[in-house]
Amino acid sequence: MLAIAFEMWYNNRGVVNTLDNDNTEDFFQEELEFNLLELEKDSKGNFIAPEILPPSEDGVFKVFMTHPDGGVVRKDFLESALKIKIKSIFIRNNEPQITSLTEKRTRYDVNCTIDEEDDELSQADVEMNAFKMKEDSLFKDYQNMKERIAYTLTQLHTDQNSKGITYRSFRKSYHIAICSYVIFPDVDSFVIDDFTLNSPKTGKLLSEKITAIIIELPKLSKVLKKPVKDMDDLEKWSIFLAYSDKPKYKKLIEEIAESKEAIRVAIALLSTVSKDENERASYLSRLIARMDHESDINTALQEGERKGEIKGEIKGVRNLVTEMLNNGITDAEIKKYYHYTDEDIKTLRAEIAKGNTH
Repeated sequence: MLAIAFEMWYNNRGVVNTLDNDNTEDFFQEELEFNLLELEKDSKGNFIAPEILPPSEDGVFKVFMTHPDGGVVRKDFLESALKIKIKSIFIRNNEPQITSLTEKRTRYDVNCTIDEEDDELSQADVEMNAFKMKEDSLFKDYQNMKERIAYTLTQLHTDQNSKGITYRSFRKSYHIAICSYVIFPDVDSFVIDDFTLNSPKTGKLLSEKITAIIIELPKLSKVLKKPVKDMDDLEKWSIFLAYSDKPKYKKLIEEIAESKEAIRVAIALLSTVSKDENERASYLSRLIARMDHESDINTALQEGERKGEIKGEIKGVRNLVTEMLNNGITDAEIKKYYHYTDEDIKTLRAEIAKGNTH
């Protein structure tokens, strides 16, 4: 049945099934785009959801990854990402109860406890991050997103049932953040799987109980060039999440599915979800809400600029960069953290020399 669903899904799409001459290095730039304005419209001018909903969009990802028939999908994906063997997985409430009015509400896409084959107990949450978090536009470090990952992971760890047990008996806690944009541009690998508590100075590990794993989908261009037989399981899953809704990658997805049963199941589930009219409507609603939100932000920024607020922020960063130059910080380090060009720094150095930096 799964094989039939898979074959029908691809054969009815009427698309080119080759990767020949694709410039895969340039396919992803900063992020995967979910642009409402690129969708087709019906005769009445209403937007139409794509035939296959993108699994790299938060809502779609949550629905098919927590689907009642998705046990093999969850198990195989988590084993691939965590590098463990799993006996069983239990899906929990994805909105843990808050205990204080000052506490941020956390919503997980996939929240589960895990019984591993070596009798180790652990827990994990998996988050698809399809859209960039609001960051300080004058910095390039995506620190807001990084702090969110740290907050979510530590909350997951401290929320576990701890009464009457020793701290060393706590479950291991994993946070898997899948991002459709790059937050570590200076790291070549598409996955960083070893964020934990340790001392960079001494190399001493404080605890191995909490681990963050970050998967950056835009970095898959090199993986795309590998033969499927040379791909590891996480590479296959990441390509499925990033490309399975894109007709031009039909042949590659077919090859990956033939090599991995769990991905064939995932394709069948994604096909089922994509045919559900409620899910299709929900997907469109999320894109519309996102577009409205971005419009509101842009309007607010324009208003703020008219009031001089943005100019004030720019002046503040200029003062910081001036201080860095005065303290011998290199141009390369400044460009790493601020949107300053060589010409900007050259101009600022000249102003410092003249004593005109205010």
